[in-house]
Amino acid sequence: MTGTSKYIDGLLSVSKVCSTISRRDRYHSAAQLFFQTISNQMEARTQTNPGDRTFFSKSFENAIIAGFNTLPEIKAEANPTIEWDKRKAKGFPRKQLDIIAYNENTEDKAVVFEIKSRHFNPMAAAIMEFAVALRYGLKIKSANFVIPPNQCCFTVLLADCTCLDEAYFNMLFPLIRVDGFAPELHCIFRNDLVRERKSDIIFNTVYRLYREYGVYLTS
Repeated sequence: MTGTSKYIDGLLSVSKVCSTISRRDRYHSAAQLFFQTISNQMEARTQTNPGDRTFFSKSFENAIIAGFNTLPEIKAEANPTIEWDKRKAKGFPRKQLDIIAYNENTEDKAVVFEIKSRHFNPMAAAIMEFAVALRYGLKIKSANFVIPPNQCCFTVLLADCTCLDEAYFNMLFPLIRVDGFAPELHCIFRNDLVRERKSDIIFNTVYRLYREYGVYLTS
């Protein structure tokens, strides 16, 4: 696509291939919808913003939510807000996270996502945000759901990532001394896999994301 980066061209190419992979179960259907959503939104945005990579994170967020919302019993919403424990965090600013996914029929667990790009600094920021939410948050609230932070699974979603990012993550989060803090990491569009057009591997990465959290939220 003229005017866009090679990486964005690769993302679009891979996403279009993945969006046509046949359906076998509910988690494959969720993954397929993820790729359909992201390819449609990115293609529309690149026509009006050629060369601009900032559109990618919003398209990625919308696609993640769309996939979760196809799964029975599960609901995903954008921009959950941390309600601070004022005894511990007086004067803390309003803070939103990126996505919360939960079971509409229970109130005992949820998955909270922060979407970041590759490398050390964005990942460190996400880990710190989660740790502060767990330590000083009273509740995490979306439009239709409220839950204490200690009942959440905190997950860093790297949309744009490299082979080194998992090592960075494993080095960073043990440094945080907060009881019960065990964040998870999922890397989706790894740059070498995008470059080599490894559509099957990338599709299975998204499939495993939906299966892991779909089973967790409904068990």
